[in-house]
Amino acid sequence: MMNSVLTAACFFSVGFVISSVVRDMRMLRAYRLDSSRFPMFAARDALVELVAAGHMKETDEVWARSYLAANRLLHLRSRGDIMFFLNQRMEHEAAMQRDLLRKREFELFLRKARRAVQETPEFGTALEQFGRGINCMIRERTTLLTWTSLLGIHGLARLVAKIREWKWSFRLPSGQKSTVESVMVAAGLPAC
Repeated sequence: MMNSVLTAACFFSVGFVISSVVRDMRMLRAYRLDSSRFPMFAARDALVELVAAGHMKETDEVWARSYLAANRLLHLRSRGDIMFFLNQRMEHEAAMQRDLLRKREFELFLRKARRAVQETPEFGTALEQFGRGINCMIRERTTLLTWTSLLGIHGLARLVAKIREWKWSFRLPSGQKSTVESVMVAAGLPAC
């Protein structure tokens, strides 16, 4: 009887500790998600200060787009992890390849942004803060599983690229001479 009471107490204690740790981890995750936005708030405030100080106008396209981007990232529904930014980048690159007019408009915008940074160094500082805000969001919001998966995919891609560079060949069981490319195709990997 005493052993069963001690065993039950032990299981209860372990369950209590585990539930406390899980609760604390959830609270910490919620805090980290919220606090990951603080550098982006600072960047947005720096943009507002540029207008308040008279360095830039609210109607400047470069300022307006930067301010809009900061607000979109600060929205509570914004994921803001590395997968979000990678998807955005891939969609942007695909859109630039499909639509040459959009590509020219974006290049024109980049020239305007570079000119604005040269004319107003404070704007360059605000953009640096914006970049630090994005980095903070990525660092705090990306889970360990996502980082591990991306590193594994990156490593596999590098290995496949190395294998393609080697250009070695070997004999198949049937006596046919084959190259790495045909073996990769047989394995379901894309050929060179």
